[in-house]
This record gives sequence, C-alpha cells and structure tokens, in this order.
Amino acid sequence: MKKKIILFTVIATALMVVSCGHDEPVDPNEITRVQDGNGKVFLENGTLVDANLDYSQEELEQALKQYEWEREYCFFYDNRNVSSRISELRYMPITIHTNGTIDITDEYPLRQREYTIKGKILTMSLIEDVWSSYYELPRDFVIVALDINENGGRMIMDTNLKGYEYKNYDPNTMNVRMIWKAKM
Repeated sequence: MKKKIILFTVIATALMVVSCGHDEPVDPNEITRVQDGNGKVFLENGTLVDANLDYSQEELEQALKQYEWEREYCFFYDNRNVSSRISELRYMPITIHTNGTIDITDEYPLRQREYTIKGKILTMSLIEDVWSSYYELPRDFVIVALDINENGGRMIMDTNLKGYEYKNYDPNTMNVRMIWKAKM
C-alpha cells in the first residue's frame, strides 16, 4: 500500500511540474524573431549582417542625390517570423531616382511618385486621379541602414503592411524589408 501511495505521489508531482508554465496567452506584440541593433540588421531568413544604422539625414539625402537605387530583393517579417526572398512585390518601389521620384510596379504600366525625406523616413507622395476616382495614399518607409562605399552602396528600407495576409504571418505586425543597391 505504501508503494502505491508513493507511486501515486510521484506521478501527481510529475503531472503538476509538466502542466505548470506556458499557461499565459502568447502576446502577439512580443518580438521573438531576430532584431536589428549593435551595427547589425537582419536579412532574409533572419540572417544578421553588418550595417550602418547610425547615419544622418544629410548622409541619406546625399546618397539619394548621388545614386540611382534599384531594389535587389525583399522579404516579409512579423514579430515572430522572417521569410526567405520574395520574387515579386507589387505596388512597391523598384527604383529610386536622383530627381526625387520613385518608380512603382502595379498591374498598370510603371507609375512614378515623388518622395520627401524627414529624418530616416522616406515618404512617397499621394497619387490622385480625379478622372477615374483612383488614388494611392502616401506611404512611409523607414530607412533602417545606409552603407556607402567606393563601389556604391546598400540601403535597407522597411514599410508596415498591416492588414496584409501572407501565409502564417500576423497581419497586425506584418512588414516588408527591401534591400537596395546603388547604381554606379
């Protein structure tokens, strides 16, 4: 009888230990993916690389006046996941010109919008076509990193895609990160 009581006590204790913890609901705003910082940014699949996160608005403006920029690739991320490269991303910039305009792809022929810079934020202008009642709202992009060297440079830029649905990514914390290359 003593053996049964001891065995029962051990089993009950084991069940209590196993069932404790992780009872709290998961906070969707908690960031569990790899993050930028200390001179590093994450790229596709969460790979960390060296990058200049500490640049000035003047350096950014100079880089945008000096070089044409082409989007090399992009990927999605939310607070938990980082995707691999995405081959096509519609309605987003593909070229940033030295004249203050950006080319955007969509189902129509190439569109061009103007942009402004404030701090580390690049804002594309509103597009409004009064004849067709078509419009595109201004969109903000955060320039996360800017690396300029003798071969040109790299720029890393994010924008929020709240409400966008992609695979198992959280539409409330969805972003796209674009990697840009300076054209010589």
